[in-house]
Amino acid sequence: MNINWTVVTIAGALLVQGAAVVWAVSAMVLDIRYNRMDISEMRMDASRLGDEIHENDIMIARIDANVTAIKEALNVVTSNHARK
Repeated sequence: MNINWTVVTIAGALLVQGAAVVWAVSAMVLDIRYNRMDISEMRMDASRLGDEIHENDIMIARIDANVTAIKEALNVVTSNHARK
């Protein structure tokens, strides 16, 4: 029996390359799944952050309105006191 080692070597190399391609593709699929989870988590975090920013803006507006009302009240008190 005469074995053609060139053909055996080429076939072996093709099998190894095929296995490497399958391994690389499976690794890419896992990376894509992992990245999808990260992206959805970041979207939820961004949404939550947007809600918190909106709530903070409302609180700052309320504080600003209270400070303005206090300043006006102090002006009224001081002007009334100055008249007496």
